[in-house]
Amino acid sequence: MRRSVYRTLWIALLLPAGILHAQNRKIDSLLRTLRTSNADTNRVNVLNDLSWAYRKFNADTALLLGNQGLALAEQLNFIPGKKQSFTNLGGIQYLLGNYQQSLDLYFKAEALLKNGRTNSEKNKLATVLDDIAMVYAAEGNYTDALVYHFKALPIHEATADKKGMASSNGNIASVYADQGDYDRAVEYGLKAIQMDQEIGDNGRLATFLGNLGNVYNAKKEFGKAEDCFLRALSIDSAAGDQNGIAIQYENLGSMFDDKGDLSTALAYYFRALDLEASLGMDVEYAISLGDIGSVYMEKGDFKKAERYLTMASAKCDSQGIADVEMQIENMLYKLYQAKGKWNDAYLHFKKYVSLKDTIANEENTRKQTRIEMQYQFDKQHAADSIHTAEKNAQDKLKHEQEIRQQKLYTFGGAGGFALMLMVAIISMRAYRNKQKANGIISRQKELVEEKQKEILDSIRYAKRIQRSLLPGEKIIHKNMDRLNRK
Repeated sequence: MRRSVYRTLWIALLLPAGILHAQNRKIDSLLRTLRTSNADTNRVNVLNDLSWAYRKFNADTALLLGNQGLALAEQLNFIPGKKQSFTNLGGIQYLLGNYQQSLDLYFKAEALLKNGRTNSEKNKLATVLDDIAMVYAAEGNYTDALVYHFKALPIHEATADKKGMASSNGNIASVYADQGDYDRAVEYGLKAIQMDQEIGDNGRLATFLGNLGNVYNAKKEFGKAEDCFLRALSIDSAAGDQNGIAIQYENLGSMFDDKGDLSTALAYYFRALDLEASLGMDVEYAISLGDIGSVYMEKGDFKKAERYLTMASAKCDSQGIADVEMQIENMLYKLYQAKGKWNDAYLHFKKYVSLKDTIANEENTRKQTRIEMQYQFDKQHAADSIHTAEKNAQDKLKHEQEIRQQKLYTFGGAGGFALMLMVAIISMRAYRNKQKANGIISRQKELVEEKQKEILDSIRYAKRIQRSLLPGEKIIHKNMDRLNRK
């Protein structure tokens, strides 16, 4: 009668019975604060906290408070408040089974969180990605569920958030289990258990152990399954978690049922039934009634089987649990058929077929919704791809222009340097030639001066000789006078 062999763990939405009293005190405190608060960011935070606190008690009030908080946050343009409002409202819509509304709100939260820089902001983004994945899983869209879980997991790992890593791994295991991929479910389930053992989170550890036990049970590895269930039961018992204890009793009953030990299975189912009745666990109570009726059918006790299956059908109908009710109606049809009550058998068969068609139509609607969402996603992705391609082309062209300009500057600079070098070389050569010419001129001048000096010296020397050999002018005039007198 299991709806799934694995329980998806959503820590943010779980509200153990042991903290209900504390939650009531918190609500009273928040209501007092709300009465005296002004229309500011603090009021947004109080409305968001109240909305989340009411989610398990009164979903309508939770939605009303959450929408008030969102409206005020948008009015104030208070981004942190908007992030929390979208996240809270997404979770509340999920609890109500309004999966499309839940996704729309979570996508808005994701858009606001995706540029976070601190580890806290990154972990909030990863949590929202996990939440989106779990909505997809609830719709049976396992492909997208895994996509978003595997987007969240690396973020948790990058920030060393072991609690987040445990949640992602545990939920990935859940998706694989629902797909029937039990080996991968065991792989990721063990990772989740290891993480919670390291951080000492026994509450979640019990849930993960119970989940892993259900996978081992599906694999017919009953010894490992029983060990997981008993360990989980021990943890829940030590913590006084009555809800957890009831669930582990259900798990043990299912395991012994599958083993064929019907008496032990009944014993555990009745233990679970008693706790679920006292705790108001209506869904689990309906499932346990169906499990008990199913065992009595196997034992051939049709009277008791009819009693418990009829009770289960009525409970499912009041709780709107169509998938479980469909299975119960099928068993009632077979029960009345075996008893030869054809009219009753026909009535339950009709109800079984009607529920099956309803579930199929809902699945088709969800499938159509997923197709439309995928179309919109692909359309947006294509537009983004075109925009990205255009931007890349523009960036490439700009980069090439910058490279060409840089090359031009480089070549121009090199040419200028070469020209300067050539001018310098020519100038140096001209200077050297000038220096050389000046040196030659200086030497020629010196030679001329030397030659001139030599000539003058020669002339002076000859003049002295002439003076020494020839009579002086006075002597010549005297002698000329003497001759004239004769």
